Amino acid sequence: MGGMATARSCGSAPLTDCYGRTITYLRIAVTDRCNLRCVYCMPEEDASCMPADALLTNSELQQLVSVFAALGVTKVRITGGEPVLRPEIVRFIRSLKEYPAIRELHLTSNGVDTWKYLDRLKDAGLSGINFSLDTLDPGRFLRFTRRDALSSVLRSIREAVASSLPVRINAVIQAGKNFDEIIPLAELARELPVQVRFLEQMSFNGLPGTVADPITTEMIFSTLEQEYPDLESFRQESGTATGYAVPGFSGSLGIISGHSRTFCSLCDRIRVTPDGLLKTCLYDNGVVSLRDMLRSGAAPGNLERAIRRAVLGRYENGFIAECSLSGYRTMAAIGG
Repeated sequence: MGGMATARSCGSAPLTDCYGRTITYLRIAVTDRCNLRCVYCMPEEDASCMPADALLTNSELQQLVSVFAALGVTKVRITGGEPVLRPEIVRFIRSLKEYPAIRELHLTSNGVDTWKYLDRLKDAGLSGINFSLDTLDPGRFLRFTRRDALSSVLRSIREAVASSLPVRINAVIQAGKNFDEIIPLAELARELPVQVRFLEQMSFNGLPGTVADPITTEMIFSTLEQEYPDLESFRQESGTATGYAVPGFSGSLGIISGHSRTFCSLCDRIRVTPDGLLKTCLYDNGVVSLRDMLRSGAAPGNLERAIRRAVLGRYENGFIAECSLSGYRTMAAIGG
């Protein structure tokens, strides 16, 4: 199982890869621009952005969502970069509610400016928001993100909770940098009805090299269990996180093994980058340019067939996909 499968060796029903994984979840990165410069996501300098004409237009994005909805996708997550930097982002999100097959519509944001859009996002039909927050210390936040914006992020989280939008907080745990904040971050879920999720660090900052001495899922869990001995795991409907309930908490906790990739056998997601590359795995190079197909006048049926072929050729797991990786995109250019 060391390479790409061929379309001749498998079937698909409705959008299923050769390992029996059915795709129902689409992540769309609408921009690679960001108002932070997180150390694990973008280089400090020379973080060049794609030219505007390279990005998918709103019309092109809507065409793709229509095709994916016809193929069985029921959940869409809008990512970036920072998606609220995309012009007319609220209008675009509202337009996706026109597709009855799309039952869930989510947003992932760094929270810097999100508070400005919350009322309109909720009115547009947003199902929930994931916020990125790796530290509660202003000085660390400045070092991690290279921007002084912690108070704005916390404001977005508080106001999203107050608006009754489901909220998740994603914290990337980095060796020697914020391991000691696992418990303070977890404590956010004591009073707030949010899920605080701890992520293993992945190497997607646009530079070659792997993460040195990464903090593992086992290390995170051990820290949580020591503080909360009554921690209980629970099954989540879908997704990459393992959920944990803590007695007395309003919210819950979670761990995402992004570096360890223990969830590949259950992965139900694919991605479209800001410039229209279809990625069937976070770690692949991108398997087909949907943008080029759209701009050459491809009919919906041709797009469907190209997507099916790409999914049939999906790698078995992220480790195999990474072996074929060439070049180093930032997470902002991938969409997470």
